[in-house]
Amino acid sequence: IVGTLVDERADPRDAISTIIDLAERGYLAIEEAKTEGLFGLGGGSTFTFKRSDKPAEDLRPFEKTLLNRLFTGSQLERTMDSIRTKFYTVIAQIQSNLYDELVNEGFFDSNPNNTRNGWSIFAVLIMGLSIVVGFLLFPLMVDWGIVVVLPPLAIGAVAVAGLIVGPAMPAKTRKGAEEAAKWKAFYEYLSN
Repeated sequence: IVGTLVDERADPRDAISTIIDLAERGYLAIEEAKTEGLFGLGGGSTFTFKRSDKPAEDLRPFEKTLLNRLFTGSQLERTMDSIRTKFYTVIAQIQSNLYDELVNEGFFDSNPNNTRNGWSIFAVLIMGLSIVVGFLLFPLMVDWGIVVVLPPLAIGAVAVAGLIVGPAMPAKTRKGAEEAAKWKAFYEYLSN
């Protein structure tokens, strides 16, 4: 949640870090098995995720989703190799749940991803309007000259501005801004 709050984006690393958090809190265990290469060179590690018997009722929705998708059905053990080609499909759902969690916690008034998408749709619609106006005014170019091109260009400039500023439009609530500032300060403390 913190990673998503600070940069306003639910990155795959935010979803994957939840696995480490769940292991730290005792919902699963991560075991590493090292393999030696020929003459001690090469080698590697394989990781196995094992579900503990700790009940998952108190988990947040994105944590439950991750745990349920990591251990499907009655399966209590998975290797990293067995989920390598399948786990990416759940990341989008976890990211969506992370955005919902930010809204539920009161850090944002609305889903940041929906805000960005809304601005992108707005910009595309305005760009379409600019093209339509351009086609409608094109026949008038003979009488009015190049000045006929200015309204479609102005409308197109608004569309481009919408595309540029759209990603920065999600706004944190006061609570969200204060919490994000605390975590950024903590990050600075750790980096120094």
